[in-house]
Amino acid sequence: MIMKRNLELFGLILAVVMSVGSVITYFVVLPYRMSAQEARSFAIEEKVVEISRQRALDHELLTRIEERLISLQKSIDRGRQ
Repeated sequence: MIMKRNLELFGLILAVVMSVGSVITYFVVLPYRMSAQEARSFAIEEKVVEISRQRALDHELLTRIEERLISLQKSIDRGRQ
């Protein structure tokens, strides 16, 4: 009887300790995980913005190259005539 009561008391204490531990973990680890997730999200957003800028610059450069090629082609055509 005493052994059973001690075992029940031990189980109750263990359950309380685990509950308190999980609550503490929730308030300590979750904000850290959220801030890490926000940091990753921000890094991804920055990368997307940088890629968009680079694409715009590449498009502008390609447009200029195309204009120069058209100009050179016209010069070549005029030279042939």
